[in-house]
Amino acid sequence: MAYYRALKRFSSGEYTTPLQIRYTFKRLRKCPQRKKHIRQLLWPFPWHFEPMEPVPGVSRLSQSEQMIYERQSDIRTLHCIPIFRVRDTPLCSLYRMVEDICRRQDELLGYEAHYMFRHTEPRWRLCNIPDPREPDPVVYAVLASMVEALVQAFNWKLKLGIRRNGRNDFSEQRATNCELESAPAWTALVAPCEKPVDLLTRPDGLNGGTPGLSFRDRNILACVARFWDV
Repeated sequence: MAYYRALKRFSSGEYTTPLQIRYTFKRLRKCPQRKKHIRQLLWPFPWHFEPMEPVPGVSRLSQSEQMIYERQSDIRTLHCIPIFRVRDTPLCSLYRMVEDICRRQDELLGYEAHYMFRHTEPRWRLCNIPDPREPDPVVYAVLASMVEALVQAFNWKLKLGIRRNGRNDFSEQRATNCELESAPAWTALVAPCEKPVDLLTRPDGLNGGTPGLSFRDRNILACVARFWDV
């Protein structure tokens, strides 16, 4: 709950100083990899983050829990830091979701989707997400399916009256008094996977939930039920 409260405070503009340097160092002081994060946040070029390269394939991500820890260390703390939020990008967030879904990290997946929902900048509108031109066809298919699933989840929330800026609308017109999300054009051009990709079955052999439709259309089994968390 503290995580969601912090995100709401940032989205509502409660913190009046844009970069909140003192607050940032206070939060990072408790992080095991604080030196790494400070270098990442303060290095000025490029201003906006880029997805980490090289992006591992789905099969490698599915097998490496340590890789997810290294690439996403302290991500929930970073979500609440103004400098990180300003420099982060929708593509970086999407690639983190790919890592989460490959490792069946449902909780992190839900947090990341909520973090994206609370970004109100125009470049974070789902229709404005640029084509990642991902060379790995399986990762590319997962990314496209992820965006389409987010459109469905975000529109469901918007029709309920939940707003991305935190100023919710509970009037009778809440379902129409909003600008719904749409998928960018590039997702429709991404082909299905040639072979079935199972991101649903957990390492312990248990089923991970109901497969999402946008994934199933691309020959992928994956559960993104946490996208609908409110």
